[in-house]
Amino acid sequence: MKIQRDLKKVEKGFTLIELLVVMTIILILAGAMTPAALKVLGKAKEKNAEQTALELVNSISTYQSEYRRNPVESKQQSGADVQLESDEGLMNILLGQEGNRNNPSGQSFFNGKNAKGNPPVNGVVFNSDGGGRLYDPWGNLYRVMLDTDNNKRMVPPFKKLGMAGANMVGKNVIVWSLGPDGIEGGEGAKDNIVTW
Repeated sequence: MKIQRDLKKVEKGFTLIELLVVMTIILILAGAMTPAALKVLGKAKEKNAEQTALELVNSISTYQSEYRRNPVESKQQSGADVQLESDEGLMNILLGQEGNRNNPSGQSFFNGKNAKGNPPVNGVVFNSDGGGRLYDPWGNLYRVMLDTDNNKRMVPPFKKLGMAGANMVGKNVIVWSLGPDGIEGGEGAKDNIVTW
């Protein structure tokens, strides 16, 4: 009888081999799922960058409608089209920085969320005076081109993937993110997020 009880105890537990087999199966499944999860995460970052770029375009367009000018310094208001980054120069105006002469009413045209992490990604790093810098999901500043000569034609710095013919767009503002590789133009343009 005592021998039967000892055998029942052995039957209730798992052997080391069984545990190793289960752990191996779990690791294989996790390894198979990782590339799919990374692809979904990458697509989510791209979609987020696209939405933020469009929000930035809309913010600049709203500013242009309100003030009948571009959100740049006076010396940049006419002449060749201007290329900027989403740094303090542009964002202080759009965020309604206190005392900014290019936005005297202090109206906020861009409602950004706080950036995360260090280095910052996916949002605005706010200054104490209400200004800030806008970062994409990969930690780069967005690029902006404004039609300061008011001819409704701009030549972006690189061709959009699959764009045929002349590389001219009929818009007064375009925005792009450098994407995951952080490279503008050339082969790197394949992953850039653009609004044209």
